[in-house]
Amino acid sequence: MRTICATIDGTLAIEFGQKSRPGGFLNEAGDIISDIALFFPLAFVPPFSVVRIVFLIALIVLSEVAGIIGPLLGSDRRLEGPLGKSDRSIVLALIGWVTVVYGKLPEGAWLLVPVLCLALVATIWNRLRFALADPHRSTGGKISTYRVIGAPAFAIKSKLSGIV
Repeated sequence: MRTICATIDGTLAIEFGQKSRPGGFLNEAGDIISDIALFFPLAFVPPFSVVRIVFLIALIVLSEVAGIIGPLLGSDRRLEGPLGKSDRSIVLALIGWVTVVYGKLPEGAWLLVPVLCLALVATIWNRLRFALADPHRSTGGKISTYRVIGAPAFAIKSKLSGIV
């Protein structure tokens, strides 16, 4: 349902010319808050633990922040995976389905959290890597010619100097 609502919301905003900066902020904040709200109850579902689920949630938040940082680095909003928002929704749906069908999760389900954490680390890496390597990255409207190594500090400084 979350994915469907987010898609409808985005489509309506684009189709009816209602895209706005505050709306974009609310959309991103809503995505992060909904991820926290959807994943946190798993901390109380055996065989998961509070510490592991909190760590998973921290990586989820970092992966969304890594996507949001794309425009700050001169790229687009990054959506690379392997564990993006819709993928996480599928994982939650499968966990719910297994719980409903079998009444509980199998003992080996605890392995799911480390696998998801690794996938989130790969997602964060991919989003930052593609944001830095984007050939459309620009400073002042020109295609960037500086190297990717050392680019984050330069890109952030140049973007912030335009804001301040």
